Amino acid sequence: MRMQTAVLMLASTVAMVGVTDVSAQGVKDKPRAKPAVADTKPVTVAAPSKHAADEAAIRKSGDSYTQAYAKGDAKSVAAHFTEEAEYVDESGEVTHGRAKILEELVEHFKQTPGAKLAIEIESIRFVAPGVAIEDGISRHTHEGEPEPLVNLYTAVHVKVDGKWLVASVRDMAPVVEPSAGDRLKDLKWLVGDWIDEDEESVTKFSCQPSADGNFLLREFTILMEGQKVLTGTQRITWDPKLGQFRSWSFDSDGGFAEGVWHVDGERWVVKSTGQTAAGESATMTNTYLVENDHTLEFETAEFVINGEPQEVTNAVTLVRAPLPPGGKK
Repeated sequence: MRMQTAVLMLASTVAMVGVTDVSAQGVKDKPRAKPAVADTKPVTVAAPSKHAADEAAIRKSGDSYTQAYAKGDAKSVAAHFTEEAEYVDESGEVTHGRAKILEELVEHFKQTPGAKLAIEIESIRFVAPGVAIEDGISRHTHEGEPEPLVNLYTAVHVKVDGKWLVASVRDMAPVVEPSAGDRLKDLKWLVGDWIDEDEESVTKFSCQPSADGNFLLREFTILMEGQKVLTGTQRITWDPKLGQFRSWSFDSDGGFAEGVWHVDGERWVVKSTGQTAAGESATMTNTYLVENDHTLEFETAEFVINGEPQEVTNAVTLVRAPLPPGGKK
């Protein structure tokens, strides 16, 4: 029934409320629409890349490098370089040779206790037999300086006696990490007032940026026969450690949830975990498809309470609520 569709929709992305809490208001159940039939088109599986094993080895070497770096083990870090390797810092200063790189690392770890390095590999390109170029982002931290120094970098790897080693690393000038507010521009389609209604119920939600711009604040209301039966709030921001959007949600009956957002093709996927007002554990996967500036398609792909899968509904269309006369709220 549409009322339960509305509750499922907002109880999942705004809070993990108990569906039965609303049903207990005296709503008569109607037959639900059957879940959408899965696409049965044959799936084409891409052939493994001929460089897959070498790329995995380079990535594993990167993990080994950052682990040794976190331990302050200069010798192990230097062992990842070729004997004639070079390192070029963001100012253009060149350190040549593994032995000299080792000396610089020993001094670096003395001067910056607790130094740690995180790398985010953006691409690995194989440009010749036994030669690969890696581009990525590095983040340096150390004791007393929790904010990372962020650099773009390019590394050249060569295969020596069957082992991938670093022949060259060049750091670019430090880059400024986008703020949470900058990241939230990717979710600007959520901002505004939205509504889904039929003859039984009305579901409304509004979304606005916080005063500092670092969060999106959502509020929802579910009405039946003109009476509020459920309200809730949600706060969304960018998690730089996770590298994804996260949300925290609460409803008026005591349900709560935490969600993680990511893009899959043209759809936004929200995976939520939490607890219903009745104390039951709940997980849900929902998707949003932005059809145009005034229409969103919402669908629940998975809904589980206390480990038991629940029936899900067909997609729901949300429309942007019109402004009142005069064009101002």
